[in-house]
Amino acid sequence: MLIDQIIGVGEIAIADHRGSQLSVHELARVAAECRVGGMLSGKAGIVFVHVGDGKGGLNLLHQVAEQTDIPLTQFYPTHINRSQQLLEQGFAFAKAGAMIDFTASTNQACLDSGEVAVVDAVQQAINANVPLRQISLSSDGNASLPVFNDRGELTGLEMGTVASLYQSLCQLVAAGMNLAEVLPLVTSNAARTLKLTQKGQLAVGMDADMVLTTPDMVIDKVWSQGLLLVDQGQAVRYSQFERC
Repeated sequence: MLIDQIIGVGEIAIADHRGSQLSVHELARVAAECRVGGMLSGKAGIVFVHVGDGKGGLNLLHQVAEQTDIPLTQFYPTHINRSQQLLEQGFAFAKAGAMIDFTASTNQACLDSGEVAVVDAVQQAINANVPLRQISLSSDGNASLPVFNDRGELTGLEMGTVASLYQSLCQLVAAGMNLAEVLPLVTSNAARTLKLTQKGQLAVGMDADMVLTTPDMVIDKVWSQGLLLVDQGQAVRYSQFERC
């Protein structure tokens, strides 16, 4: 409530053997504190939820909504395209008025284990009449992509890529989807849900965050808050952690 940069709580893990195995009561308490903090500070107060491949899926979130006064809209679950079963649970969650998030970063091991590629997940959502305004995409960039053997033992780690978000947008367009229809998946939908009032669209008074592409979706220029970061496809400004 007191720190400007903090807009909610997350990433809390459910349905995952690596998570803290929260009870309904424990998750409800976290969500309630987050909700009140958001109300008092004018922030979203969203609880961002990592959903693993456990058999519980989104059940814990529904249990909180059913057993307490916390609404489903307090939760923003991600990795919903982790499996076909979870994807279908996510569609019901979105149709109930809450937001869901698909993860763009993946590897072959994830796809082989049943993860649904973003393009297929979005197309299924459209076919199932899920409002696209209830869906966002995120890269999960720089997060770990664990590799497990048949016994469930960790055998390696790969890294998610930030570039996967834009790559997924390009894949959606290449699959024949209208850019104007799918662009909110990576812009305004998340900004609206998280109450980032300066983000998500181009308008007077908003942050000037822009990406200019060629007709075939190759990035030409990038601006952040009006500052040119990429010109003719090449970085022209670096952070303090990058080598020029």
